[in-house]
Amino acid sequence: MRSAVMTCAASRSPVDAALDCGLRVRFLEVPDSARGAALVRVHGGSHDAPVAYPGLAHFLEHLLFLGSAGYPVEDGLMACVQRCGGQLNASTRERHTDYFFQVPQQRLEDGLVRLADMLAAPLLDIEAQRREREVLHAEYLARSQDAETLCDAALGVLVTGHPLAGFHAGKRDTLPVDEAEFQQALAEYHRSFYHKGTMELLLAGPFPRREFERYARLFAARLGGGGAGERRVAPLRVGRRRALRLQLERPQAFLHLAFYLHGLAADAPLALDLLGTRIASRARDGLHERLLREGLCLDLRLRCPYWHAGQALVVIEAALGKRGQADPARIEALLSSWLAFNAGQGLAVQSWRDHGHIRRNALRNMTPLERLRHWVEPHAWSEQCTYETLQRAWRGLMTSMANRRPLHLLTDCRSAPRLAGEGFELRLCEEADVAPCRERWQWREPLPNPWLRMPAPIAEVSMPAALQRVELAQRDGLGSLHIRWRFVAGGPACVHWQYLDAVLRARAWAAKEAGVQWRLENFGSAWCLTLRGVADSMVGVAKEVAAALHEPPEPEGLYSPTDERMLLGRLLERLPAVLDEGAPHSGLGFPALWQAARWDALAVGVPSALGSALLALPGGPASERFSPGTVAESGVRWFDARLPASETALLLFCPLPSRLPAVEAAWRLLARLLEGAFFRRMRSELQLGYGVFAGFRQFGERGGIVFGVQSPVADAERILGHIDAFLQTFDASLERMVRAGLQEQAQAVARQLDNPYSSVSERADLLWQACLAGCDLDHPARVAQALPALEPGALRDSLRQLRAGGWRVLVNAR
Repeated sequence: MRSAVMTCAASRSPVDAALDCGLRVRFLEVPDSARGAALVRVHGGSHDAPVAYPGLAHFLEHLLFLGSAGYPVEDGLMACVQRCGGQLNASTRERHTDYFFQVPQQRLEDGLVRLADMLAAPLLDIEAQRREREVLHAEYLARSQDAETLCDAALGVLVTGHPLAGFHAGKRDTLPVDEAEFQQALAEYHRSFYHKGTMELLLAGPFPRREFERYARLFAARLGGGGAGERRVAPLRVGRRRALRLQLERPQAFLHLAFYLHGLAADAPLALDLLGTRIASRARDGLHERLLREGLCLDLRLRCPYWHAGQALVVIEAALGKRGQADPARIEALLSSWLAFNAGQGLAVQSWRDHGHIRRNALRNMTPLERLRHWVEPHAWSEQCTYETLQRAWRGLMTSMANRRPLHLLTDCRSAPRLAGEGFELRLCEEADVAPCRERWQWREPLPNPWLRMPAPIAEVSMPAALQRVELAQRDGLGSLHIRWRFVAGGPACVHWQYLDAVLRARAWAAKEAGVQWRLENFGSAWCLTLRGVADSMVGVAKEVAAALHEPPEPEGLYSPTDERMLLGRLLERLPAVLDEGAPHSGLGFPALWQAARWDALAVGVPSALGSALLALPGGPASERFSPGTVAESGVRWFDARLPASETALLLFCPLPSRLPAVEAAWRLLARLLEGAFFRRMRSELQLGYGVFAGFRQFGERGGIVFGVQSPVADAERILGHIDAFLQTFDASLERMVRAGLQEQAQAVARQLDNPYSSVSERADLLWQACLAGCDLDHPARVAQALPALEPGALRDSLRQLRAGGWRVLVNAR
């Protein structure tokens, strides 16, 4: 049975190109996009590297960005992508390594030739290897504090004779770059996997077929030939089943139920995808809802740390409630019962249709690069996924999981002995294995998500004056809605924002299935809620959210997950409230807090049926525009986020002195010029750590240039000293850039600010930033118009202004 739903453009699969170039190539046409994207999958990963040198594959991934035969590091792929404001990254997994980037469409060829050159002919300079090994070691130190990484390492302890049991991240001791044997192994690994026979290329963008083919041939011409070769897959065997407990430095206890599976069908990833959706869903009569209702867990999610050749490690992770901590065996019993029900019941036709709807919504929200990362996976969901195919895959996976007991891994903060090993340090012990109870439970298909079947919105004539609407001619059906509440009686307590965030998080699964995602931000004396996604779904979702905001439940039972992000990410989230440093705090609680709030909003690409949803929001519409002041004083002010850790993370925010278009244009261009040089200085030359960035950003209502460094070796004062020294000596670099010409970089910044082919979310974010700053909606376009006319003197003045002070420094701990 095939879906009767009309295929949307976003869900069309890439086209296999039958090119005689020795390389598998696929093209994904994205007609309305202004960007091109490329992804190369090398079918060699950490499990294919020599066992004598753990981390060699990951290390080589890093080295490829450090210069190649045709392009020095200053003109390589990273520099090229940074100059035009694109994105790039790479990822080494167990059996493959991916390299991918996204740039303005006219720069795709520049990126492709550099990517091909670095894959085919990396320099592998010894001195660069020594420096990069320290970066990799810093990454290892950061990952050694990451809960998910440590859980995966603990789950590998019981595996025998399989690479899953090994350590593959790499660190200083496992990468002896000065030994000839290591260099020989590095070169041999590169020869074995970095050629056409083990690679595939995916391209996306608004290009005709012949242009795609030209790009592919250009890329393939730089690569050497070779065969795919045979790769042995060891059997996935696990020792006698045990229950383990891992000590982690976080207060929330978790139960990880791990299934070690083998002999799975090739289409099992389709079923794993559906299982992830079912596990996340809190729909009535589902597993997640049942565990929540019984007080056994606070949250539930699925992870699949390993999948290859019919083998998988599937983990169901439960944040334990009080009853779950007292009786974790009951969670296994309920899970086993639910799996057996699904194995016997199979999949309802409506569930197959709903899953297709959910997948289409997800693809519609993806950028060209994100779509390539979806399609590169074997057996990714597509419109060709029939009911019979998914039914067969679902029954097979459910049967395989129902017929075996999972390993129990409990994580909490109780003390456990240190487990010796060459990889990540684990504090791990064996626990008593409690058999699950044999109680019988009745299951049935969960109730459907009502947000998937929202009625078509009815246009409204009357719109609140506090709402600004922008209609778009784009045909992708996406929209964005931004709402800001300002609290005239003073900023609310942080705990109120946390309650509200938890209320929204409990409904996020339903909105995500409907193609809408949201984010709640705390600006100190203001809150901002952003919804983006499928425009027709957004009106109904906004009405539901408005109702939920009026009376958030009491804090009991609300779950806020432990923040596992990098320290820099957590500081970035806190920075807007820090910059609102003079805001008074209100002692009001709900609902008095809402009564004192005034909101304004921006809707981009959203149907005009939005008016009634906004009028249902708590608070009242704002009657006048708010304009934040500027930071006038010089000097440096420090702020402590009170997030103690083994590493130091620091953000330096240099506020924009004026919102005049010419001033902002100069600062944005200066930030683009600083970005690459700052990254090379802090990360490669000084080796402060692997978390380094710089750029122009707006945080809440204030814009400026931000520098970020996360380091395992330097304290906050030393990091700030390095940033200050970099800025004090940047004049010479700036002069070299001025002499070389700034037209290309200025055009790239202007394109980001005023490009009719930008995505809805990108355009909406720029317009909303203008609203937050008290500017008109044409402000981004006026800044873009000022860029071509900038004189070098404006950049020099901006650098002097930036160094003059008004600095705000946020650190994780002092």
